[in-house]
Amino acid sequence: MAKAKQVSSWGDIPQKTFEAFFAKVEKLREEMIPRDCDGDSPIEVLIVNRMTHLPISYFPVPRNDVYSYITHGYLEVHPDRQQELIDKTERELSNNVQMAGEALDHHIRMKLFKNAQEREHKRPVVDRIKEACASCKRKIGFDPDHNNDSYKVTRAKYPDYPSKYHSDGLECGAFRLHRWVWELNHPETLRPRNAERWCMNPECRCKLPDKRNKNANVCVNPRCGLDNSKHYPETSPDE
Repeated sequence: MAKAKQVSSWGDIPQKTFEAFFAKVEKLREEMIPRDCDGDSPIEVLIVNRMTHLPISYFPVPRNDVYSYITHGYLEVHPDRQQELIDKTERELSNNVQMAGEALDHHIRMKLFKNAQEREHKRPVVDRIKEACASCKRKIGFDPDHNNDSYKVTRAKYPDYPSKYHSDGLECGAFRLHRWVWELNHPETLRPRNAERWCMNPECRCKLPDKRNKNANVCVNPRCGLDNSKHYPETSPDE
């Protein structure tokens, strides 16, 4: 059996591929591990599709009693062993509750942060600038020739580029907002962002490497290796 090599991204793995993998794992378990008279398997297999679900974040909880210990009278000779089993069970249960709480807390914090950002972006920019900088609130002018201002070269090309310091010598706390407003009024100054490029093989759809890399149009998936030059002619393979 060939070993699967590492790729830079998952790509778009078809659902049929996942279903075929699940079926093979289930078949392997049935062939290697027999079931009991009730039809139960001693091995529980839980496979998570990481493209649609979060990774598994819990510990298997050990039983607080072992069948062989009871049938062979082991616990009668070693009564302290029963307490150790109970301690392990309670420890893993506590760990799972803690991880579940942390996952829930992370989810809620991210949701609240996103909602707060959306509410902040809907507010007028003038009000946000006044709250971010006391000098802007008092309508103090700017000093484009300040010694610590590192945007003098940019201002030589764009004279209306916002200054980082006020006339009172204080750094503007709302400089990023001023720059954001200026960039909205000067869209020609924004650098074009590199759009993500994906392999055109419908069975792969792996993310292609950066354009600056050699053979940037060749899929990095060793099971594919498709040359996507005809789909991305602006980037030559030898660039």
